[in-house]
This record gives sequence, C-alpha cells and structure tokens, in this order.
Amino acid sequence: KNNFITVNATPNASAGNNVAICAGNSIQLNATGGISYSWNNGSTLSASNIANPVASPNANTTYTVTVTDANGCSAAANVTVSVNSLPNVSAGNNIAICNGTTTQLNATGGVSYSWSPASSLANSNIANPIAAPTTTTTYTVTAINANNCSATAQVTVTVNNLPNANAGNDVSICLGGTAQLNATGGVSYVWNQDASLSATDIANPVASPTTTSTYTVTVTNANNCSASANTTVNIATSLAVSISNDTSVCEGAAVQLFAGGGNNFNWTPNADLDNANIANPIAQPEVGDNTYTVSVSDGICSGSASVTITVEEAIVTSISNDTALQLINGGTANIQLFATGGDN
Repeated sequence: KNNFITVNATPNASAGNNVAICAGNSIQLNATGGISYSWNNGSTLSASNIANPVASPNANTTYTVTVTDANGCSAAANVTVSVNSLPNVSAGNNIAICNGTTTQLNATGGVSYSWSPASSLANSNIANPIAAPTTTTTYTVTAINANNCSATAQVTVTVNNLPNANAGNDVSICLGGTAQLNATGGVSYVWNQDASLSATDIANPVASPTTTSTYTVTVTNANNCSASANTTVNIATSLAVSISNDTSVCEGAAVQLFAGGGNNFNWTPNADLDNANIANPIAQPEVGDNTYTVSVSDGICSGSASVTITVEEAIVTSISNDTALQLINGGTANIQLFATGGDN
C-alpha cells in the first residue's frame, strides 16, 4: 500500500506597505493572505487577532503578523510604521495694541502656516501677517513641517480703548489776559510746544496768547493709548469805553451821567448816585469837583473812564430897593438900577 504526503504551500502573507504617520495619529494596518492573523506589539494595536487593526505607536514600530491559511499553514510578514514628530509651533507672545492700530504676528516651527480667524489679517497663509483687530482676538495658527505633520498654537491680541481726550471748551480773553486750559481723559498730557503756555506736560497750563491760538493736547491713558483734542483761545477786541463830558452845574442840580462800550457797569463813588450799576445813573453831586469813575466790561474785556462834575455855589443876588418917582405933567425921569452877585 502506498502512502501519500500532501505538501501545502505556505500562505502568501502580506502586512501591507510601510507607512509614516504624525505623532499622536493612528493608522489602520491591513494584512492579507490567510484566514486568521496574529500581530505582535498588541499594546499599540486596537486588536491583535484581526487582519486590519488600528495602530497607534508613539515611536517608529515594526509590526509582525503571522498569517494562517485554511490548511493551517502559516507565514509571517512585517510592516513598519514610522512616527514623524509634530512641528514645535509657536505663535509668539500675547500682545496688547491700541484701538485703530495694527501689530505683526510671528509664528515659527513649520514650513507653511494657516491663521484663523482670517478676517482681520492682511494674509492668513504666511508666518508673520499684519493683524488689525477691532476687539480683543485670539488667533490660532496651524503650522505644517517638512514631514507634513501639523500642530497649532495661539496668541491673543488685546485691543485697548483710546482715551476720551478732551481739551476743554474754546474760550475768549482780552488782549493781555490769560486763560487756564483744562484737559481730561488720561493720566498724562502733552501740549503742542508753544511759548505762550506756562507748561506743556500738565493737564491745565495757563495760556497767554497774543493772537487767537489753537492748542492741541495728546492724552495718554493707563494702557499707554493716546488720542488728541484741540481747544481755541480767541483774542477779543479791546473794549472802547465812552463817557459823558465834564460839566459844571449849580448847587442842588441833578446830573445824568452816561457811559458806553460794554454791558456791565460799576460807578464809583456811588454814595450820591441813584444806581451805580447802570450805564446812565443820576448824580446829586456836592459843591466842588466831583469825579466819577465807571468800570465797563462785556464779559471778556474791561476798561474804565472818568468824568468830573463841578458844582458851583448858588448865586446870592442883591438889587437896588424899590422906589417911586413922581412925574409932573407927563414928564420923564432917569433912575439907575443896581444888581450884584454874578458876572452876567
């Protein structure tokens, strides 16, 4: 009797092609050639007894699979999963800007970059775009290295408000006068360099312009953001005061004084005036020279003028006595009259 020995072929085992992944990623292996499979390094595989487990290695790893066919014959195959490092990406330090200004971002660690959100960036696909956010914004950059692995980093651009700069209201002064300026809104102040200011680095310098002048102040707040404001000091026309002429009156007479050139009046002395705060008071001066001075202002400029009222003593008159003349037969007679006490 003859005995026959059947020699079965070994399975054509394959573990698939070698692959590369990025650190932290996974990949599905795919073995073929049999009906059952057994993988080594099971700790980094989702399963070790299936054809296509998911591999999650932390370093370069070669996996060996033993493939068994229907005849119970086995063969082994290898596949290597290379683990490429992620880029050491940096988006730079957090920064603060003032509203209305820009800043340049600066990412490193890759060979290509993509930023988001892109709406406030001049170019979202370069390492160092110009950012112009209007509100505080956190930007995320995705960097890709030469192995096509990617990682992200973030940077926050804080947008600080500008100060509410105020240089104060415009004012008017008389030529030769001064005005105190008053800026608000910050912690430090710088006025445009002007020789007519008492100081240029305080909030409230004294201005002494000789012509109408506009002053500009730069106001800086606690966040080192700045804004400017203006105020104008107008030079008003000097006040031209008018007043009634000097005159003489008799004792006991009343005199009306007159002044003009403004809208506020103050007469001195005021003891014999009916109202010292009007333009045309009535005076009851005493015998002799009486000088009245009026101070006039229009709310900006002021001036003064004086008038002298001379009061003459009352005339004491005398006249010749009454007399009677007797004329005979319609005749005429001469008589001399006499008067004294005056010049006319």
